Amino acid sequence: MHAHSLLVIRCVACLGLVLPLSLHAQSSTPLRLLEKNDRFDLSLTHLDRVEFLQGQYRRAHNGTSDQVFIYRTTVEGRLKGESLDLNVELLDARQALADSGTPLTRRSVDAFNLQQLYLTWKWNDLVAEGTDVHLHVGRQAMNIGTRRIVSRSTSNVPVSFTGISTDISRSNGDHWKAFAVIPVLNYPISRQDILDNRAEADRESRGSRLYGVHADLPTVLPGVHSEFYTLHLSEQDAGEEQVADLRLTSVGTHLYTEAAPRAVDYDLETVLQFGTSRASSDITDVRDLRHRAFFTHAALGYGFDGPMLPYVQVLYDYASGDRDPTDGENNGYDTFFGARRSEFGPSSLYGPFTRTNLSTLGLRLTLTPTPDVEMIFTLRQFDLAQSRDGWGNTGWQDASGRSGRHLGRHLETRLRWDAIPGNLALDTGLVWLRAGEFPRRVSAGTAPSLTRYAYLQTTLFF
Repeated sequence: MHAHSLLVIRCVACLGLVLPLSLHAQSSTPLRLLEKNDRFDLSLTHLDRVEFLQGQYRRAHNGTSDQVFIYRTTVEGRLKGESLDLNVELLDARQALADSGTPLTRRSVDAFNLQQLYLTWKWNDLVAEGTDVHLHVGRQAMNIGTRRIVSRSTSNVPVSFTGISTDISRSNGDHWKAFAVIPVLNYPISRQDILDNRAEADRESRGSRLYGVHADLPTVLPGVHSEFYTLHLSEQDAGEEQVADLRLTSVGTHLYTEAAPRAVDYDLETVLQFGTSRASSDITDVRDLRHRAFFTHAALGYGFDGPMLPYVQVLYDYASGDRDPTDGENNGYDTFFGARRSEFGPSSLYGPFTRTNLSTLGLRLTLTPTPDVEMIFTLRQFDLAQSRDGWGNTGWQDASGRSGRHLGRHLETRLRWDAIPGNLALDTGLVWLRAGEFPRRVSAGTAPSLTRYAYLQTTLFF
């Protein structure tokens, strides 16, 4: 069946689901596969997203246009007991319309796989009254803090880990999380198998381990919500896994205040990273480098108490890059399993900016015309932190540093609409990226001066 025919069929099928939902929209109670009860929870989520990109900025297929249609279904179930829960999540993530030049990865497609399967032991008032402890064992997803270092959702295929994690919650709002896990690798990995949506079971990494402790302490500093964390990631080649062998420790702090009308708020996060790493994942690269890197995020916001509740933020992010590719030290920040959507715009077909070798200043305006509608406008300038290091995952690098640092300016507009609360959400956006001096010089003038990107996404919840 032709891809365009498949797209039409899926759109018609979605309409067949949405129209009955619209008849239900007047009800205040969302439709569910199973009504809430004390023994078993069951939910289904289905996402469809069509994307278009004109003016490819990546070194491979420089200047071309592309499109992709992503669809993903997840089914989650939880069997609840007094002291023990069984949790399971099934995932089916596929694509259409992609071709040999589409930048798909193993995190784009994951046809019919087990995303989560774990047991949760629950103890209430274990250490003291008001202290609850939950122990999770098995394949599971995690969100750590701001999700800039570990996030469940970094792409079309969510991230999961196999191992042990513990959550400790206190009545004063304190929350501690500790974990020792193995990252789960998504399959297939060959480009043709990804294009064909071939089903292959995901497997635990043989050479990677992640350990960490995170503390969320809302009252330790007066008027400031604070988080502190330490994570350690080790990766080494094992079998067919080729990675930039590393042993990295990240120590971070996050301080913020809540946004409110007629009030100034701020968000500050800083991460120091140290250990050893290698310059590449090439099998011939066996030289361990001293690793010293850091990341910082700063945001200052103000909420207006007027029509559409305008909220304005000034944003700045800095992720260190490698100062000198020949000095025996790696300064490129590694974001581990962090998400980047909220700071740097859509990923997937777009996604030119990652949390490494980057300095970016931005301005954001958020409008809320109704409780169910949100409009976001973001203008950012992007520069390389170090001119001799590469530009993220684009394939562009000038080791001499003569191409400059300015990557470009990006304007993003986004509209989110909770069309049928609890059942249907719409998300659409446009992005314009005007190229700076670095892509023009490093490509000898062949890089597109303007990249355009658009997407439309619908998500159904039952």
